[in-house]
Amino acid sequence: MSDELVFSYDLPCPAAQAFFVYVDGIGAWWPGTYTADPATFEGVTIEPRVGGRIYARYRGGQHDDWGEVTALEHGARLEHTFLLAHSSRTPSTVSVTFDDHDTGSRMVFRHGGWTSSNAFDRHRFSDWPVILGNYVEMVRASVRTRA
Repeated sequence: MSDELVFSYDLPCPAAQAFFVYVDGIGAWWPGTYTADPATFEGVTIEPRVGGRIYARYRGGQHDDWGEVTALEHGARLEHTFLLAHSSRTPSTVSVTFDDHDTGSRMVFRHGGWTSSNAFDRHRFSDWPVILGNYVEMVRASVRTRA
């Protein structure tokens, strides 16, 4: 239905490191303002296996399910369903790939899976560059820390 949203970033580290920061570090780089309850937000978890949950955590033990991992190649690719900010409760899909190149790696982020049931939610995702900017800064900081 609607075109997917696509963003790519050249990163100053190998693909495996960029993947690790994305998956294992999401709890640190995801901004709480983009959750159901910013005041009690504690982080996001991606369970790194096919069928694994993606969810936000809040003080008091509350969770907000965001999706499920549908494909995973450690160090190279993550795909999952995505429910955050979907009033329709019909998930979209997110795919993130990581490829090495001469000076580091490239991450390509795709948000698609728009259908007649969820296409009206697409307008809610104009801030991906802000959110992913936090990720890019965390990758750069991890490279500086290792240097």
